[in-house]
Amino acid sequence: MEKKNKIILIGCIIFVCVAAAAMVFVNQDAKKAEEGKRLPGTTKEAVKPFGEFEVTDLDGKKVDKSIFREADVTMVNVWATFCNPCLEEMPYLAELSKEYDSKNVQIIGLCLDTIQPDGKINEENVSLAKEAVAATGADYLHLIPSMELYVGLYEYVPGVPTTFFVDQEGKLLGETVTGAKSKEDWAALLEENDTGGKINAGV
Repeated sequence: MEKKNKIILIGCIIFVCVAAAAMVFVNQDAKKAEEGKRLPGTTKEAVKPFGEFEVTDLDGKKVDKSIFREADVTMVNVWATFCNPCLEEMPYLAELSKEYDSKNVQIIGLCLDTIQPDGKINEENVSLAKEAVAATGADYLHLIPSMELYVGLYEYVPGVPTTFFVDQEGKLLGETVTGAKSKEDWAALLEENDTGGKINAGV
């Protein structure tokens, strides 16, 4: 009888160990599946490159994160004055900005080289950015990044142009896009990243 009890006890211990191991593997697979839906190198808590921030536009007007609440979908185009592909696509973005204005969508430019490594504004490049905006007709809002925002975006911006789609809370919608696109491609990507179906509603 004692031997039988020992066998039962050993069997229970083995069962518990196997079940625990199975749970570990299930949890690991679930974690991998969840992480596969996010940008490489990010965690569940870090898929929001736009935390709280306060910056200025090209004219010195203060802008903060609340700007995202003005539309259901915001397309943030990160560019630089030295980037020819950036400048070439800006007329397309200008047209889209006007066409999608009534569809809960806004486009915001973020000119990276208007901030210096020491955190000071590069006035010369601000002037160049204004000239680029005027020349391309890209008269939507353009921002000068703060050093905090610049650093926060660093891992998400492998080069310029890089474009994000975010919701009203600044959370990413879909994937980050690196490289310039045609107007048609951007329109298709806007529709693709409209996860809430609000663009077509035109509310």
